[in-house]
Amino acid sequence: MPNLILLQDETPYFPVHHTIADTPDKIEPRDFASAVATLAATTYMIADRPQRFGHRLSAEEIKRMADETKVGEQWRAAGIWK
Repeated sequence: MPNLILLQDETPYFPVHHTIADTPDKIEPRDFASAVATLAATTYMIADRPQRFGHRLSAEEIKRMADETKVGEQWRAAGIWK
């Protein structure tokens, strides 16, 4: 499944990342507004395309991709892949 991943300056964020201190008040409003605009524009562009975005992978393609990228190891550790 195609997905969007936003990258951010980790310097101020990394110390609180996924801790009890990782709360909405840590969000930089300007960075958040930029991220929202980027996601909105990208989503609109994808939805407005005449053809499908990406192609459906076969089970064999998924297995090959998982093995080549090592993501299969992560999926197995999470219990979502055999």
